[in-house]
Amino acid sequence: MATTLKADLRNTSKQSELRSLRQQGLIPGVIYGEKVQASIAINEKDLNTLLRENPNGILTLDIPEYGKHSVMMTETQKEPLKGRVIHVDFHQINMNDEVKATVRVELTGEPQGVKEGGILQVVRYDVEVKCMPSKLPESLELDVSGLQVGESLHVDALKLPEGVDLLTAPEEILASVLAPKVETEPEEQPEPSEAAAEGIAEANEGDVEKS
Repeated sequence: MATTLKADLRNTSKQSELRSLRQQGLIPGVIYGEKVQASIAINEKDLNTLLRENPNGILTLDIPEYGKHSVMMTETQKEPLKGRVIHVDFHQINMNDEVKATVRVELTGEPQGVKEGGILQVVRYDVEVKCMPSKLPESLELDVSGLQVGESLHVDALKLPEGVDLLTAPEEILASVLAPKVETEPEEQPEPSEAAAEGIAEANEGDVEKS
């Protein structure tokens, strides 16, 4: 079931007006497509929930005067320092046409290599797929419990639902288990022999006499 997100139409475009909008807890955005093109504003809390749960999925955008439309979020702009979303773009889609989308990969299980001291390294957190909108999965699970130290799982290890085609190269690595880091103790300096010690002492005495 697609998430429904309510939007308000906006006439603001000046930077001062957009700042005021954000201070009210609304994020400016746009929707574009064959049937609707409009400047909108989205409740920031609702948008953050969407970004947390399923940012790449199909959702229904409910807009005054335009009605409900199936869309995908295509771009977000964020503040450089705080990371707060300050603008969002939506693209209207046709539910009868295939779409390309990014789907997150969720790792399950604890690798055997990690239990033996190895370190799990996640290389990719998502993959790109193509399918009908109704077939788009929220996520793809990958069981990593069998991974040994020095082994990797590639994109082709993912099990795709029927009707979903993978666009990411199958040989790309998703996760690996690295060998544990071995800390080497600093080498101890050998104690000088008695003869060497006497030589050092004589040399020091000579330096003292010269001064």
